[in-house]
Amino acid sequence: MNREKGITLIALIITIIVLLIIAGVTIGGAIRGIDESQENKLFSELKMVQHAIVERKTKYDLTGQQELLKGTKINNINDIDITDDEGTNVELNLKLTQADIDSTEKAYYRLNEQDLKAIGLEPATETGVANSNYIVNYSTGEVYNETVKKSPTGKLLYIASE
Repeated sequence: MNREKGITLIALIITIIVLLIIAGVTIGGAIRGIDESQENKLFSELKMVQHAIVERKTKYDLTGQQELLKGTKINNINDIDITDDEGTNVELNLKLTQADIDSTEKAYYRLNEQDLKAIGLEPATETGVANSNYIVNYSTGEVYNETVKKSPTGKLLYIASE
């Protein structure tokens, strides 16, 4: 009898299936890693903005110079768009009262690209800090990303002072 040496079709199919499973697990992990890194980037941007506004508030407290509080003062809670990209309401517990609206230091402010540059946050080359609008409260240290409302994993891009 002449035995031919080689691989059978069944062994080849099993090998291909195992390789596809390994590739699927690897690709899934890579996608999760990319989402997590984007989320970490967005939250670090929130922290940078928070640090900058707290620093500005401290300087304002020491000097009383109104020009340190950059941004457009929000005069009405309805001026804040609190829906995400899909149109779903985002729960954001802004503590905006009439007294805050009338106050200079306790009010909420909207920071755009020019305001962020003015407080020392330069734009990144792609989607950096200065490419987003933020709602901030100098007094409490709250920061909310108004442009990108949720991270890739669905977390609200909002931080309050710790």
